[in-house]
Amino acid sequence: MANKKEISFKVWMLLIAVFLSVGAVIGLSSYLFYCEPKNIEYDEVSGGEISMTYTDDKNIFAITNGIKMSDADGMIQDASDKFFDFSINTDISNANNLEYSIILVKDEELSTALDENVKIYLEKEVSGSYSEVTGPIVFSSNMKDSEYKNAMTIYKGTNKNNKTENFRLRMWISDTAEVTPEQIQNYSVKIIVDGKAN
Repeated sequence: MANKKEISFKVWMLLIAVFLSVGAVIGLSSYLFYCEPKNIEYDEVSGGEISMTYTDDKNIFAITNGIKMSDADGMIQDASDKFFDFSINTDISNANNLEYSIILVKDEELSTALDENVKIYLEKEVSGSYSEVTGPIVFSSNMKDSEYKNAMTIYKGTNKNNKTENFRLRMWISDTAEVTPEQIQNYSVKIIVDGKAN
């Protein structure tokens, strides 16, 4: 009897170990598929390169059926679909520094809200927490002579070393917007990065 109990115990322990191993493999695979950042922007410049990574499916951030809110409320929206996290990666090989710009390009087809009704707010991670670097400001095209139409530069940075910087973008409909409940407030932008080595 003792031998049978001992064999039965070993079999159960073996089965538990197998199930745990299979579960760990499935969990790791799911994390890598759904959560690992994807390279979306890559710009090779003289003396270095710059790229942007993110965890969403596209480098597009949108307000869908947006409601009016104050800046105080907009800046702290914490639902996963209310902000867009991305990273800027700079690699300087033969340059003194690399200048870069974070640019929002409005999608005219998907946007129904007026530019002046949309608030933009950008934060940068510093020492493990996010701090304001831009905004809140209204969307306003400031790249008239650029290849991008209806685009806005929201941040400029300069790196003298190889590094990765993390950013968080939020958008919302201003509480001063004069809209009626029947007016659908959608707004969509594409996030891109441009770089130049010096």
